Amino acid sequence: MFRLFVLVLFLVVSFPSNAFAGNAVPTGEPPENPDIIAKSIERCCKNFFIKNKESKDYSALIVHRTKEVFGINAGIKEFAGKKPLSIHPIYAYGIDGVAYYEVWLTNDGKNPAGWLLLSVSGKDYPLVNFSHEGIPYSKKVLEKAREKGIKFKKTNKIYRFGVSYFTLENKKGKKLAEFGEMPRWVSTGVEVGNGGKGDSKTKKITREAAEDSIIVKEGVHYKTIDNYDSLKKNFPKSYFTQRRATLAQDMQKSIFPKKGHGEAYKLKKAGKYNYWWIGGTQCLYTQIPKYSGYNWTGCWSGCNNNAWTSLFGWWDKNKGKGRLIPTTSAGETCPTLRNNKKRRAVVDPIQMWFRGKCSTYCSGGGGWTYWKKAWKGYRWAHYQGYGWSYWYRWCNSAGCNVDLANILVDCIANNRRPAHVGANSHFWVGYGFAQWSTNTDWTLVYCYPGWDDDHDDDVWIWWRDINSVTRVFVY
Repeated sequence: MFRLFVLVLFLVVSFPSNAFAGNAVPTGEPPENPDIIAKSIERCCKNFFIKNKESKDYSALIVHRTKEVFGINAGIKEFAGKKPLSIHPIYAYGIDGVAYYEVWLTNDGKNPAGWLLLSVSGKDYPLVNFSHEGIPYSKKVLEKAREKGIKFKKTNKIYRFGVSYFTLENKKGKKLAEFGEMPRWVSTGVEVGNGGKGDSKTKKITREAAEDSIIVKEGVHYKTIDNYDSLKKNFPKSYFTQRRATLAQDMQKSIFPKKGHGEAYKLKKAGKYNYWWIGGTQCLYTQIPKYSGYNWTGCWSGCNNNAWTSLFGWWDKNKGKGRLIPTTSAGETCPTLRNNKKRRAVVDPIQMWFRGKCSTYCSGGGGWTYWKKAWKGYRWAHYQGYGWSYWYRWCNSAGCNVDLANILVDCIANNRRPAHVGANSHFWVGYGFAQWSTNTDWTLVYCYPGWDDDHDDDVWIWWRDINSVTRVFVY
């Protein structure tokens, strides 16, 4: 029986309200009028669907799933005082009408304090993603539009392309704004991958040589995305597969059945929720813009290299590995951010070292690294003279091997160490872990994407959406 851990912690994120309240498709801030501030998920739905009569009314589904999320987290301190604030429609190519509803939650009845992303199509997981301290994606993409001086219109729509890329389009399908990194390739559904382990004490290295012998061919194993129109055409074929629909049905049966209280009801005795955090002080490094500092290339330094540098920063900061990230000229040991010149002088050369070792290349202004090359960042420990062990797995198709989940279990849950995670054409630092009982199938990882030096963009990702994981220990 499949089992799902659903843990949602929420951090208050305040923002100003504005004129979006009167739009027919309110994908921006909630109304300022306290008389219509939602106090329940039923009222959220009523407020939305009364104003948007042209939208199919998904009230029953949204109410049921939101209540189940709260129900199976009853008694967890992070849910104390939480209430739904509003719902916001999100679209997806390959699905007619609204594909998702983003449910904003609140502590004070006015400001959002977390979000849930619920699918209403049956083609994606009932609970797709969520965050306990991030700003809702519908707000992020609208902020990007506002920065460009674009005013929201009721005919505008927000589109989702996987875990971390969202866009705003006008009625003609023109992209007005975006948040995240646009995927540069999508899988054709033919799974290719490999994995291995290595340890400097035993000198045992498994399958490392075989990695480079695997030839992944464009048009056979993946399809290159040249531009936004190419993404809109090819993304649905790659993402909304029969496998994803089957997994969605499994989640539906186990967690959101029409009768009863999810899996806890079926078992008569609730399973135990388990969640872990790495602890210590994180190093929240960001990428290096093109032609700046130590980045001599015509594109960003690359998310893979940013993630590796942040991960080794954690080891240096919390485990006394004093040579992994050097001290600054001001004597600061292992800077936690790269937000001033002295810190960048330390962090940026290391990011560029990873760029070379992992064969990062430029495409569309971004620094891109192949899944099969990303795990090689472990070599920084060896380069600095430390002992090391590693365990990696990569797949060109998301969630193709359970080793992806097992590595997370071993790294974060068993040993409280950060993991290097790849998902949705992006690389992240995984520092939180969640699992119902001991069922690996429902493993989730909480990830920092390295776009900003805070946790506003962090998100829980189910292992089925992951393409690569590497566990590295330094001794």
